[in-house]
Amino acid sequence: MDVSIDPARAGLNPGAERCISASTLEPGDIIATANPQKSSRFIQAATNAPFSHVILYRGSGRAIDAVPAGGVQRGALWELLGRSNLAAVFRSNNATRAQRELAVKWAEKQAGSPYDATGAARVAAAPGAPGYRIGLARLSLSAFDEVPAVLAVDGHDASFFCSELVFRAYEVAGAPLVDRRAHRAGPGGVLHTQSLELLGYLRGGE
Repeated sequence: MDVSIDPARAGLNPGAERCISASTLEPGDIIATANPQKSSRFIQAATNAPFSHVILYRGSGRAIDAVPAGGVQRGALWELLGRSNLAAVFRSNNATRAQRELAVKWAEKQAGSPYDATGAARVAAAPGAPGYRIGLARLSLSAFDEVPAVLAVDGHDASFFCSELVFRAYEVAGAPLVDRRAHRAGPGGVLHTQSLELLGYLRGGE
């Protein structure tokens, strides 16, 4: 993984210029990523953000995320990072260590849950987002409304897209990170909150 993005041009604060070691990560840290693939670039364009994916760090080199191909999955951090060429690390500045650990434990319990494709599409196609204008996958917003989401009794805990999983975990832990419900927040939400501190970015080959 070779991080070559210009943090300033990506809208990141100067902390993104720091390269940090994976050994400094703590359970509950959030890694926001992007890669050169067309799908990643599309998500970035649709959500007007430098990131297309977020991963929750579990500790001991392990992490958890939600992807279209397999839903919520657990694995080695470097495996989940895949082809990422940007991996910025964020840490909650208002959650206690106990709350961060609770967020991780809750997210781990969701392993095997399906991917929330409808929710991801709604975030990209929300009014005001670039995705609303360009039409995600060339479908209209009304078409999304006709596709039923996979919902649990309490509303949104049966399926997850990546940022929904991470932000929901912190909601459950009692330390919400964003100013909206988790199922309405995309990966770029990490940049629009005072509850997260940007620690720096990971570089491969350590």
